[in-house]
Amino acid sequence: MVPLFFMQFLFLTTLVGRAGCPLPAQPASTDSVSRYTVQDIGSLPVGDQWLPTSINDKGVIVGVALNGLDTMREKAFVWRQGKMTALTGSGGASYAREINNRGDILGEARGADAATRPLIWPSGKEKAPRWLSDKKAGHAYSLNQKGTALFSEGETFLFWPSRTALSLKAPEGKFVSLPHLNDREEVAGNFARLGGEFSATIAEQPFLWQAGKITLLPTLGGRSFCMGLNNAGVAAGWTETSERVRHACVWKEGVLQDLSLPEFRTSEATAINDSGIIVGHIYTQQIEMRAYLWKNGEAIDLNTRIPADSGWKLNYADGINNRGQIIGSGYYKGHQHGFVLTPSA
Repeated sequence: MVPLFFMQFLFLTTLVGRAGCPLPAQPASTDSVSRYTVQDIGSLPVGDQWLPTSINDKGVIVGVALNGLDTMREKAFVWRQGKMTALTGSGGASYAREINNRGDILGEARGADAATRPLIWPSGKEKAPRWLSDKKAGHAYSLNQKGTALFSEGETFLFWPSRTALSLKAPEGKFVSLPHLNDREEVAGNFARLGGEFSATIAEQPFLWQAGKITLLPTLGGRSFCMGLNNAGVAAGWTETSERVRHACVWKEGVLQDLSLPEFRTSEATAINDSGIIVGHIYTQQIEMRAYLWKNGEAIDLNTRIPADSGWKLNYADGINNRGQIIGSGYYKGHQHGFVLTPSA
């Protein structure tokens, strides 16, 4: 899935550093992982797909209603207690990126001039967003539990509301792609460039920014990308070998930990919570995508943890909160839907 302002990734990595790689994760052999109830997050009158992007610890979800490939008609939404509501006040197409436990929602809007601007819907003000910048172009990236947001104006990255500029600059010919912010104001992201026939984002190097210092994260020698960061400073994502075999992984204290499964060629980690539980997806040999979870060195197909007669096929797991609730998308009775999984009591 490629929501508004997300970029589809074609990646090329230059190897920097040496990866420390424990044995790959093993399929779950115990019942240490919860079973889940699965709930359809529903729909709005606008859009043809409704995809979740973030869930807070209260179970409130934000996301985007897609309208085919028409990015000028996409709409941000919030979902709580089983009801989806459009986020308004942005004056054009909108996308909700993250929600924190306070209820603040970070996102972006695009006006008739197609310029993208970062904004925040403060808690309780879902019809009255605030612009993070008076500039006519910029991006919103991440929001922590303290209410600090990470956004950009041109090539400058700043914290909101302090407007403190970060000493975060990409090497010549590169740019910073999809950085993530935690409560310690650490940032994990990627140096990337545009390339290929469709000017896609090509990853060059994942990194961790801490108090003005950039640490380049090790890879397996191929294309690599960081997708999430928790409050312990552990980043999650994926890295490829020189043979372009993609491995889900985490980076902990600068060391790469391999989460891949030997029987699958491709796996990706997309999010990690503060307990170190990771979600993502794998591709089977039959090119079938399945939502996965990694916990305590075990890898679990989430399709095996929901009722067999649910009617669901879970493809993507895109987020997890500290209560263990998981958001993603899949197929319900043959149609694509967003879902939330809640651990069974």
